[in-house]
Amino acid sequence: MPSEISILLAAAATIGLVHTVLGPDHYIPFIVMARAGQWSLKKTMLVTALCGVGHVLSSVVLGAVGIGLGVAISQLEVLEAVRGRYLREKEGWDLYYDVLDALENALEEGDRFVESLREKTQKLVEGWKV
Repeated sequence: MPSEISILLAAAATIGLVHTVLGPDHYIPFIVMARAGQWSLKKTMLVTALCGVGHVLSSVVLGAVGIGLGVAISQLEVLEAVRGRYLREKEGWDLYYDVLDALENALEEGDRFVESLREKTQKLVEGWKV
């Protein structure tokens, strides 16, 4: 049974061959340059092979950049979710401190309702040990 890597390599080689044969822009420039420069078959094959390697490597680099951008975007989504949770919690704490400020101001002004809340709270926590 063939291994996964041999299947992957065979698939990549097949796709590469079909890609080259179906794309005349991949081989006609080399034919024209070889004829114009009167290159030998050896030189033509060497230049074509080097350009093919460069083509494959540049495709790999572009793929890696695409993967990197995808990962970066997914991390931004995670950070935005954390930021959203932080903002909701901050709003809750802001509301809590706004209520405390309002109660403190009402106590200073002698508000009877707030005074009664204060007395009830003091009775409630009188026996607590902290």
